[in-house]
Amino acid sequence: MDDINNYIDQSNYHITHYDIAIIVHKVFKSYYRYIGQNKWEFFDKNENIWKSNGKKNLRIDIKTIISDLFITRSLYWYNFSHDVQDINTEIHVKLMADKMLKISNKLKDNVFVSVVIKEAQPFFDIHNND
Repeated sequence: MDDINNYIDQSNYHITHYDIAIIVHKVFKSYYRYIGQNKWEFFDKNENIWKSNGKKNLRIDIKTIISDLFITRSLYWYNFSHDVQDINTEIHVKLMADKMLKISNKLKDNVFVSVVIKEAQPFFDIHNND
């Protein structure tokens, strides 16, 4: 989880679709795959098989799980801001927390999520990652 938190912290400086796509891949690389021609699959853990309609599920997971990761990290930094002694550090940390909340909010937007999925597609492409 620390690895994901590092990526989330780094994306806070850039806030690009690509940076979010990297996080999406890190979190879901074992659960989603792109098979070509705009088709995605997801791994059904209960049945232990790959199923179609993965893009819809990925969209939902980005809007919930990835968004929640940003909220959790925002809360971490906000709580951390109470422990710092230096006012400049406190301001910086609170700004980080605020930006992460904004990213979380963006992850609820269909257009933003669509671009993230498009950016993430090469990471999940089974033809590129054999």
